Amino acid sequence: ERSYAEILRVFEAAGEAPGDRVKKGSAAFLPDARTPVDSEAARDLIRLAQTASPEEPLEVAIIGAPTNVASALLLEPSIAPCLHVQFLAGHASGSGLADDSFTLVQDRFASNVLFESEVPLTYIPGYGVAEILQLSLPDVETWIRGRGPLGDLLYELYTHNPVAPNFADPGRAWILWDMIATASLINPGWLSARSVPRSQVDASHVWTSGTESARMMTEVHRVDRNAVMMDFLARLDTHSLEASGKS
Repeated sequence: ERSYAEILRVFEAAGEAPGDRVKKGSAAFLPDARTPVDSEAARDLIRLAQTASPEEPLEVAIIGAPTNVASALLLEPSIAPCLHVQFLAGHASGSGLADDSFTLVQDRFASNVLFESEVPLTYIPGYGVAEILQLSLPDVETWIRGRGPLGDLLYELYTHNPVAPNFADPGRAWILWDMIATASLINPGWLSARSVPRSQVDASHVWTSGTESARMMTEVHRVDRNAVMMDFLARLDTHSLEASGKS
C-alpha cells in the first residue's frame, strides 16, 4: 500500500496523471516455487504481454521483489517468450556467496521462478555494479534541489530518508540502486554484459552455479555511471523547464 501511494505521489510531483497505469501488486510473497499470488499487477502484466511478441517483447524492469512478475509467469506460462525481464538484485550469479540483498531475501521463490523460466532475462547485480550509481548531499543540493516539484521531492527524500537518515551526513552518499534498471531500458549501451548460465539461490540464500547445459541469461558487469547521471539530470532540467512553462 505504501509503495502504491508513493508512486502516486511521484506522479503528482511530475505533473502527470497516472490514469490506470498504476496497479496494486501482491499482498504476500510466493509460498513456494509453484503457487502464484494473484494480483491486479500480475493480471495486467499478462494482458500487456499478450499484446507483445518474441520479436517485439514487453520490457519489464523489476526493482523490488519479483513476486508480481513470477506470479504472472506461473499464472500464464505462455507469455514468457513475449517478455524481456531486467532483474536487479545482489551478488553476481554463481558467486557462491550468501546474498543478503533485499530483493532476493524477500522472495527467494519468486527469484528462482525467474531463473527457471523460459523468459529472456537480464540479471543486474546490485553489489559491484548498481551500487556505483551514487549521489552525495552536495550533488543533490547542486543538481536536484530547485528543479521543479519533482526535484524538490527527490531532495526531500534524500534529506529525510526513512530508511537511512544519516546518508545526508558529510562524506556519505546514497546509492540509487533502482535507477540502473531504468537506465538499461533507455540506453543498453550504458551497460556492459555477458552471457552466463542461469543460477539459483538456495534456502540459505547462497548462489549455486548453473550447469553448462543450463539456460543462459545476460548478466551485467559494468555501468557507465557518468552517462546515466548526466542523462538523468538533463531530463530533470528539461522537465523543470516544461513545468515552469505550464505554470
